[in-house]
Amino acid sequence: ELSDWGERIAHFHVKGTTHAGKRWVDDPPAGMDDIKWGSVFSILYARDYNGDLSIEPHSGTWHGALGDAGVAFTKNYIEQFML
Repeated sequence: ELSDWGERIAHFHVKGTTHAGKRWVDDPPAGMDDIKWGSVFSILYARDYNGDLSIEPHSGTWHGALGDAGVAFTKNYIEQFML
């Protein structure tokens, strides 16, 4: 879907998700999740995306001080894909 609709994306949210089999477990920071972020960014670059990236935590586990640490982790992790 990202490849098919990538040229229409105006804003991109960075948020993780983790599953055990087909069962949802949590929405941890990006880089601690199931998403192949290298592939995601490869598609965004291929579709000439040049918009904003927003870190969007959605976890019941990662909140408060742990949430702040998770946002910092995500920022540091995602920066490796930014050229």
